[in-house]
Amino acid sequence: RDSEGDLRPIQNGLDFDSEKRLLLDCIRDANEGISLTFDVATFERLQVAIARRSRCLHFSGHGYPNRLLFEDDLGGAHFLDGDDLRDCIHSHPCQFVFVSACSSEYMGNALVRAGVPHVLCCRHDSEFQDRAAIEFTHIFYFSVFKGFTIADAFQKGKQRVNAKFGNIEASKFLLLPQSADHDVPLFAGEKRGEILRVEREYSTPSVANATLPQQEDIYKLLQRVLSHRLVAVVGGKASERSSLASAVCKFINDRKSIFLCVQSIHYIQHRLAAMDGQRGFTFIKSLYFQLLAKGRERTAQRCVDKDMAVSVVSSLIGSPSLIVFDECFIDDTLTDFIGQVLELTGTVKFLVTCQEGLKKCLQA
Repeated sequence: RDSEGDLRPIQNGLDFDSEKRLLLDCIRDANEGISLTFDVATFERLQVAIARRSRCLHFSGHGYPNRLLFEDDLGGAHFLDGDDLRDCIHSHPCQFVFVSACSSEYMGNALVRAGVPHVLCCRHDSEFQDRAAIEFTHIFYFSVFKGFTIADAFQKGKQRVNAKFGNIEASKFLLLPQSADHDVPLFAGEKRGEILRVEREYSTPSVANATLPQQEDIYKLLQRVLSHRLVAVVGGKASERSSLASAVCKFINDRKSIFLCVQSIHYIQHRLAAMDGQRGFTFIKSLYFQLLAKGRERTAQRCVDKDMAVSVVSSLIGSPSLIVFDECFIDDTLTDFIGQVLELTGTVKFLVTCQEGLKKCLQA
């Protein structure tokens, strides 16, 4: 929020999934044993990365002349200045940090003062072209993963950018401190490592003919989901409701390390629910089979229909989960089921999209 209390949502515009794939591809192409972890940029998760004695730290996000845009523990904006960064890192500095953000020279120098011997950043008051940053990142990391020195990898990256985008774009990349000896390898002769990343328990549902929701709407719904156990999205077009629910689920799924109240997401869409004339029960039935497929259903054999609701409730006890019923049928069977789950479990949340509200559940 700004000084007047109005929401100022983070306008992302960055394709983090593509950058993740790029780094993974670099490691696979280099065929070297390097452990890799992805996480959301919060101050607490930065502290965890430093405590792990990470050798290399890569930050991708929005940068400003004297600060970086992180997130708080609710997915909102949290700015880190040079002092914040230095205080966090100075006791156990990484060997190398790449601040892949515009206008990050000031923050790069703060990292140098914190004791990081090799820092890659963007020249003050300059902005990276997205494609240029991708090209540089690809050749740079492939080179260091193959055992080239930081200096050699830096020059290879600049040469690639210069050839494709020109010298002005290439000159935006800085390796600090400029007087230091960067002719050292980061990775050489490593034993086989592993790729550590959050495993996605569901694929973000596709919504036909839907416009992407506004960041402000995503953030508002997110806050409701985090602070309430039952949230209903009603009114408007069905595709817009579904698109908003899907966007919030993706946001949460990418941040499970900070949203500890949701560690599993079970998303049931209207078009995926087995329609058999029982309306609301079809969503319970689809949830049962989804839990069964994930190994979460505790019964050894499939239940008959009349036992499914009881079995699902039993399986959800103690699980920090979000259940999404997208464009569901509101009837007594479904509202009774939701009420049972809310009463008998203390860790399950519901996000429901529908044309009408859930009056009975809200009264429970």
